[in-house]
Amino acid sequence: MLITSLLTIALAGVLVAATSSPAIHKRDIAPWAGSNLYFLHALPITEQERYINTLASWGVKVIRLWVTGLPGGCIKSSPNTTAIPHLEPTTVGTFDTTVLAALDATLARLHSAGLKAIISPHDAGQIAGANGCDAYCAKYGNQTAFYTSAQGTQDYDARLAVVLGYESAHFSGRKWGELSEVVLAFDVQNEPMIDAVGLLEEGDPGDWCEAVDIVSVHGYMSKAEDWAYFITGDASILRAVEAADPRKEVVIEEWGVAADSEDGFDTQVEVFNDAGVPWLYWQVVPGKDQTQGGAPENCGYDGFEIGLNSTKGNISAAIANA
Repeated sequence: MLITSLLTIALAGVLVAATSSPAIHKRDIAPWAGSNLYFLHALPITEQERYINTLASWGVKVIRLWVTGLPGGCIKSSPNTTAIPHLEPTTVGTFDTTVLAALDATLARLHSAGLKAIISPHDAGQIAGANGCDAYCAKYGNQTAFYTSAQGTQDYDARLAVVLGYESAHFSGRKWGELSEVVLAFDVQNEPMIDAVGLLEEGDPGDWCEAVDIVSVHGYMSKAEDWAYFITGDASILRAVEAADPRKEVVIEEWGVAADSEDGFDTQVEVFNDAGVPWLYWQVVPGKDQTQGGAPENCGYDGFEIGLNSTKGNISAAIANA
């Protein structure tokens, strides 16, 4: 089982500033590419299969999934998603495993297609209401209160135990934490401390975790040269991780291109492929993105999506070059 930790791109320079700058060697993880799709488990089965098989045919290796409830209805061009309750629907510590059962079925479909998953067990954006307000939001109110609370640590440890200990109906009752054939890694959380940056900058040893295997970078840039600055340039995250611990790997876990970005998908992705860094786009969606005619209105778009048949970016070619 691999564990990933998030380093937002805005903080990459902070880490580099405190390290030396050794030469960048080829990382131990062979380059690969994939996509995030936080609502994949809520899609109709046939749409899940079409999406997974299409990406597999392009050479995708990994899809990132989220342990998250969903409201149902239209989500990012998919009009018929199923409503799914949160793992802790109303009260922290009271669990409804409906979402895990749905994800378990999705894991089986990924495995059948030869893909693996990165699983994010919780979205930190829901603690302060940025991405909805869940039970942790109701209990703690903001991220600083949550991350500095001993009770918060206990609550979250209990959640992780439920996720990693979930017994898979599709993998002979084995626990998720044992499913290395289909689970590449578990995030600690989606974007932890993103609204409590001061806690990150303090560098409290109580927040350190030697068991982390992968440093996951999230960032949204308008220009390819900005990515180059953080990947192989003066503020290289690769050099930072190399200096801190050469055994750790780096994955660009989220990145996206808006319609008004100065450089489009095809230009920006070259930075990652040229550096040999694995990446997952935010998000390749099953239906249409907003640059395509007939894209549905009021369907939860954020502007970074690329549809399977969109000309916004040549996803299949980029994956082939990863």
